[in-house]
Amino acid sequence: MIQRPVFLRSLAWKGILLAPAFVVFASSPLPAATAGDAEIPLGKTEKLSAGKFEWQPSRAPGGTVSVLVDLPTQMLSVLRGEVVIARSSISSGRAGHTTPSGIFTILGKEVMHYSNLYRRAPMPFMQRLTWEGVALHGGYLPGRPASHGCIRLPRAFAKLLFQITSCGDQVVVTNKPAPAAPGPPVAKPKAGARPASADAAPHVAADTPAKNAPKAADDAKTRPRKSMVELEIEEVGIRNNSNLTRAERQTELLRVWSEQRALMGVR
Repeated sequence: MIQRPVFLRSLAWKGILLAPAFVVFASSPLPAATAGDAEIPLGKTEKLSAGKFEWQPSRAPGGTVSVLVDLPTQMLSVLRGEVVIARSSISSGRAGHTTPSGIFTILGKEVMHYSNLYRRAPMPFMQRLTWEGVALHGGYLPGRPASHGCIRLPRAFAKLLFQITSCGDQVVVTNKPAPAAPGPPVAKPKAGARPASADAAPHVAADTPAKNAPKAADDAKTRPRKSMVELEIEEVGIRNNSNLTRAERQTELLRVWSEQRALMGVR
């Protein structure tokens, strides 16, 4: 019988003793978020840079939680009732693996999930949206759509969101681009027209506001007052408002849908 060197035998015994510790460490779930996490107040910036998020649940301590994902801007908003309490940058599905749009509910949650489709890729704080594999989870955000269809979140934000949601909560994913608000039309100079002289400038400036007052009023009426993202948030708030009757809710939804269609140029 061939004797193994002493150091190999000692390594074998150490491996047997340490193996259970490694198994326990690998299978242990990640800790859930705690209620004492510091808030990051919501700002006025419409779009956050990659990996950034805002978290201010004290704006609405109670109410139904819902999530709005805006694919064109790569942004996510969290609402309690009709109040936005958090926002985050995201990374959705890249070309060939686009994230589906629509109204979903959270089907299941796991503190740590491993992909069944993509080499057991880790998906921390996973919240399943479809049985085909689309979910919210923590991951890498390069500042553009880069996933296989999931909605990646900053890991710290995914942990916070995981804490306040429940299975059955609504997640709205929209793919509607928000067109820029139209500005006032630019008048084309008439052929052969001569520029006004310096002496005439004060007189023209004095008369211009009065002559253009009706036109300015018309422009104010036709200019969109809300962006597409704001209208989507309003739509989610209407759906979650339990104080509305069925008829009132339908009326409000029709109004929001009409404004959305106007923004998109659909009659």
